[in-house]
Amino acid sequence: MKLQAVVVHSMRRVVIGTIAVALVALAIQLSADAADNQNTSWYQVVSFRFKPGKTTEALQIIHEHFHKVEKAIGRKVMPFDYTTGEWDHVVYFPLDTAKMDTIPSQTEL
Repeated sequence: MKLQAVVVHSMRRVVIGTIAVALVALAIQLSADAADNQNTSWYQVVSFRFKPGKTTEALQIIHEHFHKVEKAIGRKVMPFDYTTGEWDHVVYFPLDTAKMDTIPSQTEL
């Protein structure tokens, strides 16, 4: 009886391990396919945590000054101001993969 239980337990491990490897391989392939797709957008994410009590002032400076520059250079950022969680402000910058930069290729400074 014990030998049969050990064999069943070992087979269960092999089956679970095989399924896990197959799922990881599938996820890697899907990720690679998405990277090759021309419709894929890449973003650089920057997260900010402000000192206690300074969040309102920091967000005011960001909204008054940085947003004007973003519009002037033609970069379409996606800012998020959080009221809960670890981060106070998170910004998604579109990444130009041709230049590996967050400033669009068509923008001349």
